[in-house]
Amino acid sequence: MTPERAKQLIADLGLTGVEFAELMNANVNYVSNFNRKGVPQNIAIILDMSHELLNKKISKKRIIEIISNQVKRLDNASRK
Repeated sequence: MTPERAKQLIADLGLTGVEFAELMNANVNYVSNFNRKGVPQNIAIILDMSHELLNKKISKKRIIEIISNQVKRLDNASRK
């Protein structure tokens, strides 16, 4: 996934790069770094799935809740 496509999908969710970084519990420059480092595969998958959910008329708010819950679950699992 290109950085431009990732940023467009983030915008489609109604989020700024900083808001998406916060959602992912990442540094505020996380999305800006896509230009230098590329889009991580896990983020590309999340954004592709989010786009599919948007196409199925799932609300942006609900998609953001799903992402947030999964990030929290993964954070908790990594602390064990």
